[in-house]
Amino acid sequence: MNGKAIFITGYQDEESPGRKLIALAERTERTLELNGAQRPVACRVDKYGLSAHADAWR
Repeated sequence: MNGKAIFITGYQDEESPGRKLIALAERTERTLELNGAQRPVACRVDKYGLSAHADAWR
C-alpha cells in the first residue's frame, strides 16, 4: 500500500466506524460508508488480538 496504517486495539461497537474498519480486514472492498457517503480507505487494514490479561504461568 502506501506505508499508512490504523491500529485499533480495543473493543469496537458494532455501529462504530472502528468496527467497519475491522470488517475491511476480511474483505477486498476498499471503501467505508461514513455519514452516508462512501469514502476510500487508503491504508492497510489488519486485525490483531491483544489482551491485557497475563497467562497464569507468567
